[in-house]
Amino acid sequence: MASSSLPFDLVEDIISRVPIESLIRFKRTSKQWYALCNDKRFIYKHLGLSKKRLMRIYLDKVEIINPATLDLLCLPVPAEFSSVAQSFLMYVIHCNGLLLCRWYNGRGPRYGDVAVWNPVLGQVKFVESSSHQLTDIYGFGYDKNNRDSYKILRISRWYLEAGEFEIYDFKSKLWRVFSATLDWSMPYPYLNVSLNGNMYWIAETKGNRNPKRFIQGFDFSKETFKRISWFPFEVRQSGIGRAIIDTVAISGFRGDRLSLFRQRFGDETREMEVWVTNKVTDGVVLWSKYFNVARPDLPILNPHFFEYAHINVPSFFTDKTDSIVLWCDKVVGEDYACTSFYEIGQGGIKIQVTGQPFRGKGERNPCLSNFVYVPSLVPVPE
Repeated sequence: MASSSLPFDLVEDIISRVPIESLIRFKRTSKQWYALCNDKRFIYKHLGLSKKRLMRIYLDKVEIINPATLDLLCLPVPAEFSSVAQSFLMYVIHCNGLLLCRWYNGRGPRYGDVAVWNPVLGQVKFVESSSHQLTDIYGFGYDKNNRDSYKILRISRWYLEAGEFEIYDFKSKLWRVFSATLDWSMPYPYLNVSLNGNMYWIAETKGNRNPKRFIQGFDFSKETFKRISWFPFEVRQSGIGRAIIDTVAISGFRGDRLSLFRQRFGDETREMEVWVTNKVTDGVVLWSKYFNVARPDLPILNPHFFEYAHINVPSFFTDKTDSIVLWCDKVVGEDYACTSFYEIGQGGIKIQVTGQPFRGKGERNPCLSNFVYVPSLVPVPE
């Protein structure tokens, strides 16, 4: 194609719409294609046109699934992860095809590994700091004034009120401390989403017996925290340990909005609903109900099924106007589960695809994490 008579800007437009699996395979067919696939402008153009996939990480491999075609791309886990492979992946934050991975490395309660990884390119970089704790919370994003200026936020959960925070800037390759006073806690740090360079978590108020849930944000451009919006519904919780009874998940929506998924845990009606915001850049963030399904016949997720409950948190996204794609694990035995994909709309479930059963804890090659993923050519910052 590079030697055809087509104008190159048209060739570029065609290539920018090619799925990344094919693009990686054929980019070495000509010097012009190879140079284009390494051009920063083209990289982000291709990213903007890429469709969302679903990713599952195992000890030795990564599976990237196209929910539209069910095509499966298997990639190896980098050799650099071999030292932590016998540990577990605590949680993952996805930003522009890059993954911030938080590992527990088995060296004791105070130690963990943080790495940025692009599975498609096979690039990985560990970010070291001797002061980090296993209980630390992380964020991952970039300065909107410079999309290549990626940063990592570290929050010390033990010193949240005292304001022990750090920013790692890949440009300077240094951690620097900054101060902030916060009146919230983050009991479920894996309930997060990185959107347009900013970080968002599900958080709750402190200092009362019935905490209120809300969306907490962090702006990597201004390096400031901001409470985005209260939940549009009350989250039911148990009296013991204030554990959440409802299943709740957060996701991006149409590139510049947030969305919340809720399913009533243990409720016979099993009502499911999805809420979305206006643009988060509008100033005042308001919620509206996207749709709800009275009895979607989805599995009620059991947070005690797996040793690490975050594996069983559903992932969801929407590219349409009347439905969402939901990905969750369905229990099929005492210690087995299988991955199920659902397209759910106002009328109920449209498509259901169930994968092969796998074991939870105790399996030789267990699933460590699953989440929504957009593959990209964005290189891991050096």
